[in-house]
Amino acid sequence: MALLVGDAMSDPAMQTQRVQDFLGRGVEALIVIPLRGAPFDAGAFSVPVAIVDSGSNPANMVSSDHREGGRLVARHLVELGHMNVQILRSAAQSYVSQDRVAGMRDVFDEAGVDCREDGVRPDFESGRHFALGWRMGEATAICAAYDAIAVGAISGLLERGVRVPQDLSVTGFDDLIWGRIVNPPLTTIRQDLTSIAEHALAVATGRASGSWLSPMTLVVRASTSVPRFSSCERKIA
Repeated sequence: MALLVGDAMSDPAMQTQRVQDFLGRGVEALIVIPLRGAPFDAGAFSVPVAIVDSGSNPANMVSSDHREGGRLVARHLVELGHMNVQILRSAAQSYVSQDRVAGMRDVFDEAGVDCREDGVRPDFESGRHFALGWRMGEATAICAAYDAIAVGAISGLLERGVRVPQDLSVTGFDDLIWGRIVNPPLTTIRQDLTSIAEHALAVATGRASGSWLSPMTLVVRASTSVPRFSSCERKIA
């Protein structure tokens, strides 16, 4: 069995072209991680297609349980005592981001947490720029839907003289290497990518059927702690 890998480079047109290229080479099945906000019709092809996205996507065959991951990280912050939280989601339409934020909201709303949401691009510079220009107010934690946003936010906060987590806790999502080496190391949610890949391959080759959500794991590191001040701005003024 041979495996061909293609990268759409965040371009919907290139995603379509990559798929057509593979079909032209006679592939017997496709495993597709669709781009954010770019519709992908799995039924339009003559070969089996396994979509790896999120539970909210009706075409999804396997993914992490992103909504439960959102609940896990939100529950962690609530248990620490955070009652004012800034959520940073993807600015682009994304099933993954929507599910993660929905899970956070499940817990925050039930606990009576005051939440604000903003959408940014899911990358380091966007997180950093948000933190540099953010009027912090009463929030005691930033809950980001992606590690890249969270690591960027930590960088921007440190530039402003805001201590993490003493003045403001920060959480991410995905357990990327950058979250492990940033100072302080990032509290985040880890995916079991091996199990997802195995199920996607099994579906694509006809050895399994039906959709499946892989459990996620909370990884607690040094970027979160109990809130020590009701207002970060007052503390650093």
